[in-house]
Amino acid sequence: LLDTDEAIKRLEPKDRVLCIEIYQVGGSGRAIASRMRIDQNRWVRQVMRVDLPRVHRELMSHLNDISAGVKKSA
Repeated sequence: LLDTDEAIKRLEPKDRVLCIEIYQVGGSGRAIASRMRIDQNRWVRQVMRVDLPRVHRELMSHLNDISAGVKKSA
């Protein structure tokens, strides 16, 4: 759990907000998009199909770095 928290902290601020909204606050896609003030069409086209998969890849990369002992670069 601590590694996951550290990986999330290494994300860019907008990506961190997306993770928190989806995985901690939760709710329907419509509710999350509304809270984040994102148009419903953009939510599906951009966020769910492009942004979220990219954030998942970045999280996995950060988790790999953390488990290998790589410090966060400044």
